[in-house]
Amino acid sequence: MIEHHDLSEKPGWLRMTMHPVMDNNEITYILNSIVELSVNHKMWEQDYNYDPHENNFVHKSNPEFEKRIVDSWFE
Repeated sequence: MIEHHDLSEKPGWLRMTMHPVMDNNEITYILNSIVELSVNHKMWEQDYNYDPHENNFVHKSNPEFEKRIVDSWFE
């Protein structure tokens, strides 16, 4: 599939860096967020469009949101 530019079977991963100044509440919040994602991903995926060629999800309500943010950095 990947050789045909369908990246839907490509495994995902999470990389997280914790800084020494982060307190326990911040770490707990992050870890709880990961748990919430693992529990609710099937329901939340209904709010997104998936592009298998890019292996990327874009929120249905505002597909240009991220692009506008990045573009604003270079204005």
